[in-house]
Amino acid sequence: MKILTDYLITENQCPLWEENTQNIDDIPFWGDKYAFSQHHWMKTLRLFWQRKDYDLIITGHFRGSLLYAWLQWIFPWHKRPQLMLDFMLDEKQPSLIWQIKRQIQKRLLQKVDRILIFSRQELEEYSRLLDIPQNKFQFVYYHTNIIEPHLVSRHGGYIFAAGNAGRDYATLLKALEGTDIPTIIVTSPANLAGLKTPPSVKVFYNIPYDKYLELLNNARIVVVPLHKRVRSVGMVVMMEGMALGKPVVVSCACSLKEYIEDGKNGFMVEVNDATALREKIFYLLDNPQEAARIGTQALEDIKNRWTFNHYVSEVLKIAREMVDINLCGIK
Repeated sequence: MKILTDYLITENQCPLWEENTQNIDDIPFWGDKYAFSQHHWMKTLRLFWQRKDYDLIITGHFRGSLLYAWLQWIFPWHKRPQLMLDFMLDEKQPSLIWQIKRQIQKRLLQKVDRILIFSRQELEEYSRLLDIPQNKFQFVYYHTNIIEPHLVSRHGGYIFAAGNAGRDYATLLKALEGTDIPTIIVTSPANLAGLKTPPSVKVFYNIPYDKYLELLNNARIVVVPLHKRVRSVGMVVMMEGMALGKPVVVSCACSLKEYIEDGKNGFMVEVNDATALREKIFYLLDNPQEAARIGTQALEDIKNRWTFNHYVSEVLKIAREMVDINLCGIK
Protein backbone atom coordinates (compact mmCIF):
# COMPACT_ATOMS: atom_id res chain seq x y z
CA MET A 1 0.00 0.00 0.00
CA LYS A 2 1.49 3.31 -1.11
CA ILE A 3 0.22 6.42 0.67
CA LEU A 4 1.01 10.01 -0.27
CA THR A 5 0.26 12.78 2.22
CA ASP A 6 0.91 16.38 3.20
CA TYR A 7 0.26 15.58 6.88
CA LEU A 8 3.48 15.73 8.85
CA ILE A 9 4.21 13.45 11.79
CA THR A 10 7.96 13.31 12.23
CA GLU A 11 9.94 10.16 12.91
CA ASN A 12 10.70 11.12 16.49
CA GLN A 13 6.96 11.53 17.04
CA CYS A 14 5.96 8.28 15.36
CA PRO A 15 8.26 6.08 13.24
CA LEU A 16 5.19 4.09 12.16
CA TRP A 17 3.90 7.06 10.16
CA GLU A 18 7.24 7.67 8.48
CA GLU A 19 7.54 4.00 7.56
CA ASN A 20 4.10 3.74 5.94
CA THR A 21 3.59 7.08 4.20
CA GLN A 22 5.37 9.29 1.70
CA ASN A 23 5.25 13.00 2.51
CA ILE A 24 4.97 15.37 -0.42
CA ASP A 25 7.74 17.52 1.09
CA ASP A 26 10.18 14.63 0.62
CA ILE A 27 9.62 14.47 -3.14
CA PRO A 28 12.03 16.76 -5.03
CA PHE A 29 10.32 19.83 -6.46
CA TRP A 30 11.81 22.54 -8.66
CA GLY A 31 10.17 25.27 -6.57
CA ASP A 32 11.58 24.16 -3.21
CA LYS A 33 13.85 27.19 -3.08
CA TYR A 34 10.83 29.52 -3.23
CA ALA A 35 8.56 30.34 -0.29
CA PHE A 36 5.39 29.52 -2.25
CA SER A 37 6.35 25.84 -2.29
CA GLN A 38 5.38 25.58 1.40
CA HIS A 39 1.87 26.97 0.92
CA HIS A 40 -0.78 24.32 1.50
CA TRP A 41 -2.39 25.03 -1.88
CA MET A 42 0.88 24.31 -3.68
CA LYS A 43 1.31 21.12 -1.68
CA THR A 44 -2.22 20.11 -2.65
CA LEU A 45 -1.48 20.69 -6.33
CA ARG A 46 1.59 18.51 -5.99
CA LEU A 47 -0.43 15.79 -4.25
CA PHE A 48 -2.83 15.82 -7.17
CA TRP A 49 -0.03 15.74 -9.72
CA GLN A 50 1.65 12.76 -8.05
CA ARG A 51 -1.54 10.82 -7.20
CA LYS A 52 -1.36 8.25 -9.99
CA ASP A 53 1.75 6.68 -8.44
CA TYR A 54 -0.02 5.95 -5.13
CA ASP A 55 -2.93 3.91 -3.82
CA LEU A 56 -4.38 6.54 -1.49
CA ILE A 57 -4.01 10.24 -0.69
CA ILE A 58 -4.23 11.53 2.89
CA THR A 59 -4.91 15.26 3.08
CA GLY A 60 -4.11 17.04 6.33
CA HIS A 61 -5.20 20.64 5.77
CA PHE A 62 -8.88 21.63 5.63
CA ARG A 63 -8.74 24.04 2.68
CA GLY A 64 -6.18 21.89 0.90
CA SER A 65 -8.50 18.90 1.31
CA LEU A 66 -11.33 20.82 -0.33
CA LEU A 67 -9.07 21.86 -3.19
CA TYR A 68 -7.94 18.26 -3.71
CA ALA A 69 -11.55 17.03 -3.74
CA TRP A 70 -12.41 19.70 -6.33
CA LEU A 71 -9.47 18.75 -8.53
CA GLN A 72 -10.43 15.07 -8.49
CA TRP A 73 -14.00 16.03 -9.22
CA ILE A 74 -13.24 18.01 -12.38
CA PHE A 75 -10.28 15.82 -13.44
CA PRO A 76 -11.42 12.27 -12.53
CA TRP A 77 -8.63 10.48 -14.41
CA HIS A 78 -6.30 8.48 -12.15
CA LYS A 79 -8.67 9.16 -9.25
CA ARG A 80 -7.39 7.90 -5.91
CA PRO A 81 -9.27 7.50 -2.61
CA GLN A 82 -8.96 10.55 -0.36
CA LEU A 83 -8.79 10.33 3.43
CA MET A 84 -9.26 13.72 5.09
CA LEU A 85 -7.68 14.22 8.52
CA ASP A 86 -8.06 17.91 9.32
CA PHE A 87 -11.82 18.46 9.51
CA MET A 88 -13.16 21.47 11.39
CA LEU A 89 -16.29 23.34 10.39
CA ASP A 90 -16.78 26.85 11.70
CA GLU A 91 -19.96 27.76 13.52
CA LYS A 92 -23.05 28.96 11.67
CA GLN A 93 -23.18 32.64 10.79
CA PRO A 94 -26.08 34.74 9.40
CA SER A 95 -24.20 36.38 6.51
CA LEU A 96 -24.91 35.52 2.89
CA ILE A 97 -21.19 35.06 2.20
CA TRP A 98 -20.98 32.44 4.96
CA GLN A 99 -24.01 30.61 3.56
CA ILE A 100 -22.48 30.52 0.09
CA LYS A 101 -19.20 29.27 1.58
CA ARG A 102 -21.00 26.50 3.44
CA GLN A 103 -22.78 25.36 0.27
CA ILE A 104 -19.44 25.14 -1.53
CA GLN A 105 -17.95 23.23 1.40
CA LYS A 106 -20.88 20.80 1.41
CA ARG A 107 -20.53 20.06 -2.30
CA LEU A 108 -16.79 19.45 -2.06
CA LEU A 109 -16.90 17.44 1.18
CA GLN A 110 -19.43 15.15 -0.47
CA LYS A 111 -16.66 14.22 -2.92
CA VAL A 112 -14.21 13.15 -0.18
CA ASP A 113 -14.12 9.38 0.29
CA ARG A 114 -13.61 9.34 4.07
CA ILE A 115 -13.50 12.06 6.72
CA LEU A 116 -11.92 11.57 10.14
CA ILE A 117 -13.72 12.86 13.23
CA PHE A 118 -12.66 12.71 16.87
CA SER A 119 -16.02 12.47 18.62
CA ARG A 120 -18.85 10.02 17.91
CA GLN A 121 -21.35 12.72 18.77
CA GLU A 122 -20.18 14.72 15.76
CA LEU A 123 -21.16 11.96 13.35
CA GLU A 124 -24.92 12.46 13.27
CA GLU A 125 -24.66 16.26 13.41
CA TYR A 126 -22.16 16.57 10.57
CA SER A 127 -24.04 14.05 8.47
CA ARG A 128 -27.18 16.18 8.83
CA LEU A 129 -25.47 19.52 8.27
CA LEU A 130 -23.57 18.42 5.18
CA ASP A 131 -25.99 15.89 3.64
CA ILE A 132 -23.25 13.27 3.75
CA PRO A 133 -23.92 9.60 4.62
CA GLN A 134 -22.72 8.70 8.09
CA ASN A 135 -20.53 5.90 6.72
CA LYS A 136 -18.31 8.51 5.06
CA PHE A 137 -17.25 9.71 8.51
CA GLN A 138 -14.80 7.67 10.54
CA PHE A 139 -14.38 8.11 14.28
CA VAL A 140 -10.91 7.69 15.76
CA TYR A 141 -9.54 8.84 19.08
CA TYR A 142 -7.30 11.88 18.95
CA HIS A 143 -3.74 11.80 20.26
CA THR A 144 -1.62 13.78 22.65
CA ASN A 145 1.20 15.83 21.19
CA ILE A 146 3.49 14.87 24.06
CA ILE A 147 5.84 12.36 22.46
CA GLU A 148 6.74 10.59 25.68
CA PRO A 149 3.92 10.98 28.23
CA HIS A 150 5.28 11.07 31.78
CA LEU A 151 4.33 12.18 35.25
CA VAL A 152 5.27 15.72 36.26
CA SER A 153 4.38 15.86 39.94
CA ARG A 154 5.98 19.23 40.61
CA HIS A 155 3.94 22.35 40.11
CA GLY A 156 4.02 26.10 40.60
CA GLY A 157 0.74 26.18 42.48
CA TYR A 158 -1.30 27.78 39.70
CA ILE A 159 -4.29 26.85 37.56
CA PHE A 160 -3.54 26.74 33.85
CA ALA A 161 -5.89 27.37 30.92
CA ALA A 162 -4.91 27.76 27.28
CA GLY A 163 -6.22 27.78 23.75
CA ASN A 164 -8.31 29.87 21.38
CA ALA A 165 -11.04 27.94 19.58
CA GLY A 166 -14.33 27.82 21.43
CA ARG A 167 -12.86 29.00 24.73
CA ASP A 168 -15.12 30.39 27.45
CA TYR A 169 -12.76 32.39 29.62
CA ALA A 170 -15.64 34.51 30.92
CA THR A 171 -16.96 31.50 32.84
CA LEU A 172 -13.50 30.69 34.19
CA LEU A 173 -12.99 34.25 35.41
CA LYS A 174 -16.44 34.21 37.00
CA ALA A 175 -15.54 30.97 38.80
CA LEU A 176 -12.44 32.68 40.18
CA GLU A 177 -14.25 35.80 41.42
CA GLY A 178 -13.47 36.61 45.02
CA THR A 179 -10.53 34.21 45.20
CA ASP A 180 -6.80 34.79 45.00
CA ILE A 181 -6.05 31.50 43.24
CA PRO A 182 -2.98 31.98 41.00
CA THR A 183 -4.03 31.39 37.41
CA ILE A 184 -2.30 31.56 34.05
CA ILE A 185 -4.19 31.92 30.77
CA VAL A 186 -2.53 31.51 27.38
CA THR A 187 -4.68 32.72 24.50
CA SER A 188 -5.12 35.52 21.96
CA PRO A 189 -6.39 39.03 22.82
CA ALA A 190 -9.75 38.48 21.11
CA ASN A 191 -10.68 35.74 23.58
CA LEU A 192 -10.40 38.11 26.54
CA ALA A 193 -11.82 41.22 24.89
CA GLY A 194 -14.08 43.05 27.32
CA LEU A 195 -13.18 40.80 30.25
CA LYS A 196 -11.56 42.06 33.42
CA THR A 197 -8.81 39.86 34.82
CA PRO A 198 -8.03 40.06 38.56
CA PRO A 199 -4.45 40.51 39.84
CA SER A 200 -4.14 36.77 40.55
CA VAL A 201 -4.58 35.98 36.84
CA LYS A 202 -1.62 36.34 34.50
CA VAL A 203 -2.24 36.36 30.75
CA PHE A 204 0.18 35.40 27.98
CA TYR A 205 -0.73 36.12 24.37
CA ASN A 206 0.39 33.98 21.44
CA ILE A 207 3.57 32.66 23.06
CA PRO A 208 5.93 30.09 21.47
CA TYR A 209 5.04 26.43 21.95
CA ASP A 210 8.06 25.70 24.16
CA LYS A 211 7.04 28.52 26.52
CA TYR A 212 3.50 27.15 26.59
CA LEU A 213 4.85 23.68 27.48
CA GLU A 214 6.97 25.14 30.25
CA LEU A 215 3.90 26.76 31.79
CA LEU A 216 1.87 23.57 31.33
CA ASN A 217 4.57 21.48 32.99
CA ASN A 218 4.41 23.64 36.10
CA ALA A 219 0.61 23.77 36.34
CA ARG A 220 -1.20 22.36 39.35
CA ILE A 221 -4.56 21.96 37.60
CA VAL A 222 -5.44 22.28 33.90
CA VAL A 223 -8.81 23.83 33.09
CA VAL A 224 -10.39 23.77 29.61
CA PRO A 225 -13.49 26.04 29.65
CA LEU A 226 -15.53 25.78 26.45
CA HIS A 227 -18.60 27.17 24.78
CA LYS A 228 -21.04 24.71 23.26
CA ARG A 229 -19.76 23.88 19.77
CA VAL A 230 -20.44 21.28 17.10
CA ARG A 231 -16.80 20.82 16.19
CA SER A 232 -14.08 19.25 18.30
CA VAL A 233 -12.18 21.81 20.34
CA GLY A 234 -10.13 21.73 23.51
CA MET A 235 -8.61 18.28 23.02
CA VAL A 236 -5.02 19.40 22.47
CA VAL A 237 -4.60 21.25 25.77
CA MET A 238 -6.63 18.68 27.69
CA MET A 239 -4.65 15.70 26.40
CA GLU A 240 -1.28 17.41 26.80
CA GLY A 241 -2.15 18.14 30.41
CA MET A 242 -3.25 14.53 30.94
CA ALA A 243 -0.04 13.29 29.30
CA LEU A 244 1.91 15.08 32.04
CA GLY A 245 -0.21 13.62 34.84
CA LYS A 246 -2.09 16.86 35.53
CA PRO A 247 -5.68 16.71 36.85
CA VAL A 248 -8.00 18.33 34.31
CA VAL A 249 -11.37 20.06 34.63
CA VAL A 250 -13.18 20.49 31.30
CA SER A 251 -16.51 21.73 30.03
CA CYS A 252 -19.00 19.05 29.04
CA ALA A 253 -18.63 19.72 25.32
CA CYS A 254 -19.30 17.00 22.75
CA SER A 255 -15.66 16.76 21.71
CA LEU A 256 -14.42 15.84 25.20
CA LYS A 257 -17.06 13.37 26.35
CA GLU A 258 -15.26 10.53 24.56
CA TYR A 259 -12.16 11.05 26.68
CA ILE A 260 -13.11 12.08 30.22
CA GLU A 261 -14.67 9.67 32.71
CA ASP A 262 -15.95 12.10 35.30
CA GLY A 263 -14.24 11.61 38.63
CA LYS A 264 -11.86 8.96 37.27
CA ASN A 265 -9.41 10.58 34.85
CA GLY A 266 -10.71 14.14 35.15
CA PHE A 267 -13.75 16.22 35.95
CA MET A 268 -16.48 17.49 33.63
CA VAL A 269 -18.76 20.46 34.35
CA GLU A 270 -21.68 21.78 32.37
CA VAL A 271 -21.00 24.47 29.79
CA ASN A 272 -21.22 28.02 31.25
CA ASP A 273 -21.58 26.66 34.81
CA ALA A 274 -19.17 28.85 36.80
CA THR A 275 -20.41 27.50 40.14
CA ALA A 276 -19.67 23.87 39.24
CA LEU A 277 -16.30 24.85 37.77
CA ARG A 278 -15.40 26.67 40.97
CA GLU A 279 -16.42 23.67 43.10
CA LYS A 280 -14.24 21.24 41.12
CA ILE A 281 -11.25 23.57 41.26
CA PHE A 282 -11.54 23.94 45.03
CA TYR A 283 -12.08 20.20 45.44
CA LEU A 284 -8.79 19.45 43.67
CA LEU A 285 -6.95 22.17 45.58
CA ASP A 286 -8.28 20.92 48.92
CA ASN A 287 -7.62 17.23 48.14
CA PRO A 288 -4.10 16.89 46.72
CA GLN A 289 -4.12 13.09 47.03
CA GLU A 290 -7.30 12.89 44.98
CA ALA A 291 -5.82 15.29 42.44
CA ALA A 292 -2.73 13.09 42.17
CA ARG A 293 -4.89 9.98 41.72
CA ILE A 294 -6.88 11.57 38.91
CA GLY A 295 -3.73 12.87 37.22
CA THR A 296 -2.08 9.45 37.41
CA GLN A 297 -5.13 7.75 35.89
CA ALA A 298 -5.24 10.37 33.14
CA LEU A 299 -1.60 9.64 32.30
CA GLU A 300 -2.27 5.89 32.18
CA ASP A 301 -5.22 6.41 29.82
CA ILE A 302 -3.04 8.51 27.54
CA LYS A 303 -0.33 5.85 27.45
CA ASN A 304 -2.77 3.02 26.86
CA ARG A 305 -5.10 4.66 24.36
CA TRP A 306 -4.16 8.08 23.02
CA THR A 307 -0.54 8.26 21.88
CA PHE A 308 0.73 9.03 18.37
CA ASN A 309 1.18 5.29 17.77
CA HIS A 310 -2.43 4.49 18.66
CA TYR A 311 -3.68 7.26 16.40
CA VAL A 312 -1.47 6.37 13.45
CA SER A 313 -2.31 2.67 13.75
CA GLU A 314 -6.02 3.49 13.43
CA VAL A 315 -5.45 5.84 10.49
CA LEU A 316 -3.40 3.22 8.64
CA LYS A 317 -6.07 0.60 9.32
CA ILE A 318 -8.70 2.86 7.76
CA ALA A 319 -6.38 3.56 4.81
CA ARG A 320 -5.94 -0.17 4.17
CA GLU A 321 -9.71 -0.70 4.21
CA MET A 322 -10.20 2.16 1.75
CA VAL A 323 -7.57 0.82 -0.62
CA ASP A 324 -9.08 -2.67 -0.49
CA ILE A 325 -12.54 -1.28 -1.22
CA ASN A 326 -11.20 0.77 -4.12
CA LEU A 327 -9.40 -2.23 -5.59
CA CYS A 328 -12.63 -4.21 -5.43
CA GLY A 329 -14.42 -1.43 -7.29
CA ILE A 330 -16.90 -0.78 -4.47
CA LYS A 331 -18.11 2.80 -4.29
